[in-house]
Amino acid sequence: MTLNIIDAMEGEFRPWFFDERDPHSWNSWKVVLKAAHALPMSEAELATFRELAGGRDPPRQRVHEIVIIAGRRCGKDSVSSLLAPYMAAIEQSHVGRLRPGEQCYIYCIAADRDQAKAAHDLIRAYFAHVPGLKKMVKRETRDGFELKNGVTIAIATNSFRAVRGRTASLVILDEVAFFRDEASASPDVELYRALTPSLTTIPNSMMVLISTPYKRSGLLYDRWKDCYGKNDDRTLVIQASSVQLNPLIDLAEVEADREKDPLAAKSEWDGIWRDDVAADVPLDVLEDAVDEGVTHRPPRRGVRYHGSASKCSSSTRCTTSSPVRIATNGSF
Repeated sequence: MTLNIIDAMEGEFRPWFFDERDPHSWNSWKVVLKAAHALPMSEAELATFRELAGGRDPPRQRVHEIVIIAGRRCGKDSVSSLLAPYMAAIEQSHVGRLRPGEQCYIYCIAADRDQAKAAHDLIRAYFAHVPGLKKMVKRETRDGFELKNGVTIAIATNSFRAVRGRTASLVILDEVAFFRDEASASPDVELYRALTPSLTTIPNSMMVLISTPYKRSGLLYDRWKDCYGKNDDRTLVIQASSVQLNPLIDLAEVEADREKDPLAAKSEWDGIWRDDVAADVPLDVLEDAVDEGVTHRPPRRGVRYHGSASKCSSSTRCTTSSPVRIATNGSF
């Protein structure tokens, strides 16, 4: 019988998830993973789950997508690096689902090269120190690992063009709120769209979006807005402060940082969206002023219409505009 992810954390992977200062310091993360995998929870765990998930009920089945929005130093990298070897080498849901010669990919995609290297180092530690995993490695590459069971763990920076056309059982978008790409105005959304079809043919496949929050726009914000606190058996959104997930954090350091920059501390430590980096018009104000489902309106007699056209690029704010006068009969 395959070990569930909590059994793995408390068994072979225990050295990564046990701290003598507080043997229960990983309990909140275990609650998150239990919910995502539809594992039983105690009443105390259910209370913790509802606190982290906006009051919703636990999913009744294993979720297809988990979104974790949390402050820094709370263990995000440790948990995301756990999922890769667990699903590749222990769960192995790809078995019997691949054509001859086909590889199953596990993607760990980071915001930049330094974060990708950090993820590579964390995953390497599992395959170096756990005997059962070590013997499964066919070879280590510059960008990940090839395993003897037909799984390739690919660790890279975001590029929606490089991931198309492959089968995947797990996708981790690490620090997705900070994805940048000169070739795309919305690299997070493009990458998400490119990878979603890759997960459709492997049972129990999973998309993981994990990040400290930033501004109220982009893929991470959209998934939070659409799914946080809502009972959904396919998607689970968690929002937590650093201390909620890691009780060992030095609170004095957090408060000292908060005194230096209280606005940044909202996202860095409290896991709350920043408002000081929003557009000129706050997104919630703009959304309140928009009538959904309205694509056009006929001109009204006696009303003179004005508009503007702006020249923008994907990497800079709109800086120029030219007024356009529109007559009520529709002519310019």
